[in-house]
Amino acid sequence: MKFRAAVLILILLSCNSESENCSNFKNGTFIYPNITGTEVNRNGGVQTETNALKGYVETYSVTWTGPCEYYLLLKETTDSSNIIGPYDTLFIEIVERTDTSYRYRSKALGMEFDGEMIKISE
Repeated sequence: MKFRAAVLILILLSCNSESENCSNFKNGTFIYPNITGTEVNRNGGVQTETNALKGYVETYSVTWTGPCEYYLLLKETTDSSNIIGPYDTLFIEIVERTDTSYRYRSKALGMEFDGEMIKISE
């Protein structure tokens, strides 16, 4: 009986730590599979999104608040059609992940968005 309890505890702990290990996504180059031409570079506390097709660049400060949660504060944008303006904040929660991609839920200005990012390089 003690053996079963120990195995159950180990399984639960390994599942929990595995589900909350998003450190692979704190830095690197990413793309959005549903937004053609946008490349995201995240390094430390800065994220830059560039869309060469539409000709815009956005710069965010990144603050990780948990293993799989972070805030993006828009610092600068050249995209006048963006609904997010300078100094607006997005809350991002990684809800599902693989080794090279993640699905997220974001909240900003009373709206919620779901999306996916694919890591293409370190």
